Amino acid sequence: MSNQLIQISKNLHPQTQHELQELNKKLQPHLKQYDQAAIAISDIVSFWLKNASPEAKKYAMPFFQSLGISKGYISKLTQVDKYKKETFKSEPKEFEEWFDKHAIDIQYQLTKVPFLELVVIWQDGRKVSYETIKALKAIKVIPVKDKKPPTKTEEDLECIRLGISEERRDFLDLIVNNDNLSLIKDYKLANLWSVLTDDEVLTIIEQKLIVARQGNPEPSKLEIRLRELIFREIRLRDKRKEESAERDQEKRSWIGV
Repeated sequence: MSNQLIQISKNLHPQTQHELQELNKKLQPHLKQYDQAAIAISDIVSFWLKNASPEAKKYAMPFFQSLGISKGYISKLTQVDKYKKETFKSEPKEFEEWFDKHAIDIQYQLTKVPFLELVVIWQDGRKVSYETIKALKAIKVIPVKDKKPPTKTEEDLECIRLGISEERRDFLDLIVNNDNLSLIKDYKLANLWSVLTDDEVLTIIEQKLIVARQGNPEPSKLEIRLRELIFREIRLRDKRKEESAERDQEKRSWIGV
C-alpha cells in the first residue's frame, strides 16, 4: 500500500519519462485520499489482529492480501506500532505527526534509522521518499552529514527538539547558570524567560485562569499557587520594610537623634 508518486529516473528514454510524468499528474490529486484511506485501513487491521483468533486471522488473510496487505506488511505494521509507542511517548506531537505522514513501508525503514539522525531529518522538515530509502540502504548511513555526528547529550537533544541553535544556546547558558535566576534550570525555561515580556506572561496566566474556572467553582491549582506567591512576596516586602526601619532607628540612636 503506497501513496508515493513514481520516482522517475533521468536515465530513461525522454518519451518514457514524459509518459510517467503524465501518470503522476493524474495520480497526484488522489494520493492524499489514498494515503488517508491506507492509514485508516492499516490501523483497523493492526488493531483487529491483536485480538483476533488464529482461525479468524487465517480466514481474513486472502481479503487482506487483495487489499495489498500481505503477511510481511502485517509484520511491518506490528513493528511500526511497537516502535511508535516506545519512541514517541515523550516526544513532541509534531514529531510523530511528521512520521505518520510517510507510507507504512517507509515508516518501517525509518524504525531502523538511528534516533538522533531521525530527529535531524524531522528538524530539516524533509519527507523521506523511496529513492531516499534506496540510497540509505546502499550506503548504510543516513546522508545527513559527511561525518558521523558526535554522541549527543540529553541537553543537546533538548536543544534540537526546541529548535535552539548553537549560538542561541551559548546565550541561554548564561541564564541557566545565573545564580540570581535559581528557578530557571533548563533551556526551555531559559528560552521563554528571554523572549516573553511581563505583559505576555500575564496574558498567558489570565487565559489559563479563564480556562480553569469554566464549569469549576473551586479555585484551580494555578490560582492557589498564584495566591501563595503573591502573599509570600507581600510578607517578604513587609519584613524587609520592618528590618529597614529598625536599622534606621539604630542609626539614629548612634548619633543621638
